[in-house]
Amino acid sequence: MIIYLDVLILKEMVINYLIIFLTGKLVATKSSNRILASFVGTLYTICCFVEPRFAQPICRISCALLVICISLKPESLNDLLKKGIMFYFVTFFVAGIISYKKDLNMQIVFLVSSIFVLLRFIKMYREKHMLQNYFCILEIPKLNIKIKALIDSGHFLKGDSGEEVVVVSPDIYIQFRGQGKEASIKYKTIDKEVSAVKGIRINNVCIKYSGNSYKYNEVIFIKSNTAFKNYDALVSMRFLNMEKESESNNGNFVFN
Repeated sequence: MIIYLDVLILKEMVINYLIIFLTGKLVATKSSNRILASFVGTLYTICCFVEPRFAQPICRISCALLVICISLKPESLNDLLKKGIMFYFVTFFVAGIISYKKDLNMQIVFLVSSIFVLLRFIKMYREKHMLQNYFCILEIPKLNIKIKALIDSGHFLKGDSGEEVVVVSPDIYIQFRGQGKEASIKYKTIDKEVSAVKGIRINNVCIKYSGNSYKYNEVIFIKSNTAFKNYDALVSMRFLNMEKESESNNGNFVFN
């Protein structure tokens, strides 16, 4: 069988580049030096043709680890192991597609189609995972209430003394009546007119997010005009910047 060196180099460079790119997507790491890493993988393939002894498993693994270190830059041994497993998964995936069809044109069609589908699945998984990360749980022990809340990046309401404001659905707000002092929250409308909405101050609120607990001495709850879907409250993105279990002089959390 005749193997043209220029065709081999081009094919290996493209395949190695795709493997590195897809691995970076799967492990949520921005891959760098892809061309250099692809060249290293291509050079190893050429060495295997020249000297078959380089095709031994230990050499293959060493080359793969070198490519991973160059392109994906693992931060620890566990990170290297995780990225190595994904690297081999993608390698077997791409190799399976290529070996499925012997015709070069069909290989390209199958490879591009499969990569497109895989990227769509990765995007869907990322979106679902990110959405789950933007939910937290509000607990009010004295009322025995737990509220699923969405962390909203567009929510900037605060009380006159810097208290955090939580917007809750009408059915949840009813449970707060008579349980705290009334408060008035001022805000500007789209027309830049100052308006105000009434709320209720509730003490000792616990926020649970991503395995951590954050205690807050006082939170103001206001009622939403309509009920929410799949959650019962909106909280500010500032909740993500709290220092765990640390308090300021007035008993509220310190924001970074």
